[in-house]
Amino acid sequence: MKKLMCLLLCLSLLVAAMPLVAAEGGKDELVVAYPVDPGNLSPFGTNSSQVDFIVYQIYEALFKVNDADGSIVPQIMDNYILSEDGLTYTFNLKQGIKDTNGNEITASDVLFSFELCSKSPMAINTLCVDFDNTKVIDDYTFQLAVLSPSSTYMSQFAKIYIVDEQSYAASADGFISTPVGTGPYKLENWTQGTTVTLTYNEDYHGAEPQVKKLVFKVIGEASQRTTALMTGEADINFDYLVTDANYINDSGTHITEDRPTNVVYAMYFNCDEGKPTSDINLRKAIALAVDNEALTSVVYFGHNTPATTCESKSCYDYDESWEGNECYQYDLEKAKEYLAQSSYDGSPLTIITKSNVNSFDKLAEAVQNQLKQLGVNVEIVQYDPATITTVTLEQPENWDINLSDHMTPSNYAVDSVNTIHVRRNYPHISDEMKQEFSDVTSVALSTTDHDEMIEYASKAIALNQDYCTLYTICYSTLKLAYSNNLTNINCYGCNIIDFSEIQYVA
Repeated sequence: MKKLMCLLLCLSLLVAAMPLVAAEGGKDELVVAYPVDPGNLSPFGTNSSQVDFIVYQIYEALFKVNDADGSIVPQIMDNYILSEDGLTYTFNLKQGIKDTNGNEITASDVLFSFELCSKSPMAINTLCVDFDNTKVIDDYTFQLAVLSPSSTYMSQFAKIYIVDEQSYAASADGFISTPVGTGPYKLENWTQGTTVTLTYNEDYHGAEPQVKKLVFKVIGEASQRTTALMTGEADINFDYLVTDANYINDSGTHITEDRPTNVVYAMYFNCDEGKPTSDINLRKAIALAVDNEALTSVVYFGHNTPATTCESKSCYDYDESWEGNECYQYDLEKAKEYLAQSSYDGSPLTIITKSNVNSFDKLAEAVQNQLKQLGVNVEIVQYDPATITTVTLEQPENWDINLSDHMTPSNYAVDSVNTIHVRRNYPHISDEMKQEFSDVTSVALSTTDHDEMIEYASKAIALNQDYCTLYTICYSTLKLAYSNNLTNINCYGCNIIDFSEIQYVA
C-alpha cells in the first residue's frame, strides 16, 4: 500500500510539473522572447510600440483596427455613428464590461480615459478632440466632438485605451506596475528586466483564448532570443536576427515572417540655429551619399525595404508621385558638390541612435562608413529607447543627426509629417518652416475629400524632401520567428499582435 501511495504521489507531482496543455491538444502557455523590458505598464505611459505589444493584451480601446483590411472590430463599443458634418462621433457602449477590479465601464470612464490620454505621452491621439463639446449622453452613450473632420481619426482613437476612473484613482502609481484593464489578460507577475507574466482574465467579456498564460521573457541579445526559440525555451522570437533566418527556416520546426509595416528607419537632421546640419547643402550632401540599397542589404540582409521616399508605401495616402526626389538618388559625386557649397568645416557630427533595438548600432556604423567616403566625420552615441526622445526634443545641443524609427499615428503619411515637423518638431526647424508644414498638413488632415487629401499630402511630402529635414533609409518589417505549430497570428493597430487569437496546433 505504501508503495502504491508513493507511486500515486510521484505521478501527481509529475503531472503538476508538466507544461499546461489545452483540452484540444494545443498548448495554452506561450513564451515570447522579447528584446526590452516595458518599464511602464500604464495605458498611456509611453508611445513606444514595443511596450504597446504588452499593454495591448491588458487594456482595450473602444475598438481595434484590423491591419489586414482596415476593418473596425468593436471592443468596448457596440457601434458608432458619425454625423454628416464629420464633427461628432457617437459611440454606443457594450453593457456589463468590467475591469479586473470588478468595476463596470461606462461612458464617464470613456471621457475620463480620453482626458487622461490628452495629458500623457500619447496625447498626439487626442489633439483633434474638441473637449469643450465632448460629453456623456448616458451611461452607455459617449459623444466625441472633433475640431475638424478627417478620415484619419478612427485609427488614432483605436490607440486610446479605456480604463475605469475609480480603479485608476485607487492605483498608487497610475497603473505603472499594477495595471487594471478589461482585456483578455491581466498581470500575474513582473520581474523588471527579466519577465512579464500575464494570465487569462476570467471575467473577460470576449471569446475565451486558447492561450491562457503569456510570458514575455526579456532577452536583449538577438542571437540569444533565437537560441531560446530553437531550444524550446520560447515559442515566439520578437525581432529575430536576420542572419538567423535561414537557420530558423531550415529547422523544419520553426519559421520566420516579415510583415510590412508603416515604420520607417530614418535620419532626423537637427536644424537648430548654429548646428552644422542647419545648412541645407550639408543635409542634401549627406542624403545623396547614403546608399539605401547597400545599407539595407548589409545591415538587414534584404529583410527591410530600401526607401524611395520619406514615408512607407503601406500608408493609406501613399502616392507613387512622391518617388524620384533628388535626395533619394544615390550620387556620391553630386553629394560632394553639395558638401563643397556648405559651411561644413570637417568637425565630427554626432549621430544619436537607440541601443539594443533593431540593429540601429550596426546601421549607424554603416552610415558612418558611407559618410567617410563623402568626407564627413561622424561620432555615434547610443541611448536607451526611453531616453532618446527626450534627448531629441530637449537637448538639441547634444546631437546633429538622430538615426531612429517612427511610425505614422494613424497610418497616414501626412500625419507623420505633421507630427515630426509641427506637433513635436523633432528637427528643430524655424517657426517659418514649421508654419509652411502646418499650412499644408492641416488641410490634408482636415478634409474628407480623398483627392484634396492626396494633393496636400503630396505637398507636405515635397516640403520635407525639398528641405531634407527627414531622410528615410528603409521601411521596416515586423520580424517574427515562431513555432510552426502556431496559427492565427493577427495584427491590429499597426502590427500589434493580439495573442488572445493565437491557436497552437499540436
